Amino acid sequence: MRSLLIANIILLSCLLQVQQETCLGAEILPKKFGIKAKIIYLDPWYDEKEKGPLFGQKYGKDITLEIAQRIKNFLEMDGFKVFLSRTGDQWVSLDKRLFQAKSQGADMHVSIKVSKAKKDCIKILLPRLFIKEVEFPSTKKIEDLGAEVNEMLDSLEAASINVESIFLGKTISERMSKTVFSKNIELRRGTNFILKNAQVPTVMVDFQLSSRNNHMFDSASLEQIVQQLADAIKEYSEGRNSKQITNENKNVLP
Repeated sequence: MRSLLIANIILLSCLLQVQQETCLGAEILPKKFGIKAKIIYLDPWYDEKEKGPLFGQKYGKDITLEIAQRIKNFLEMDGFKVFLSRTGDQWVSLDKRLFQAKSQGADMHVSIKVSKAKKDCIKILLPRLFIKEVEFPSTKKIEDLGAEVNEMLDSLEAASINVESIFLGKTISERMSKTVFSKNIELRRGTNFILKNAQVPTVMVDFQLSSRNNHMFDSASLEQIVQQLADAIKEYSEGRNSKQITNENKNVLP
């Protein structure tokens, strides 16, 4: 009994230390432990039930699938394992998209969307997961520790997903500035179901174009988008180039 209590105290001390470092933005968890993200879940938006907007002669569902398939080819050549939420014109529910990403052991979930808008821009949308404050009184009975540990683990996971998603989003934002969409890139929190229920570090990259710019999805532009998104994923996953997320740049997100 005593050895179990000591083991739980040690575990909780470690969790508290890591949670504090994560919430303060001192260092990102995967970077701290030397983890490299190598399993990617790409999520081309729209499906057989929803075509998406028409750009030139292509619907949104075809554009997003083409982008995802080409990114997959780039990443697999570099040793990544890549899963797609859909490989054709089939319907995939939002719940299933979340389940697929988690069950495949994905290190990140990247949704790709195209939209019609009044102005041309890229919106990079991030999750805002609820982090519960968990108190752990020193007088807690040993039989009650299990629930407390589970709550702390859930809170720690949410904090890690929030922070990692910010870093992934910022990396994609920097890369997108090198494409034809460079003039207006927004990085903000999103309220989409995928983002509100993120199971892994998640971003939604939404390319928003006005009707007059149908040519922005021509062959040359798509090549830029594919290359820069693939490079962003590789940059995020391979060491993070000693970058850190601080409280200051976490607070710029609305």
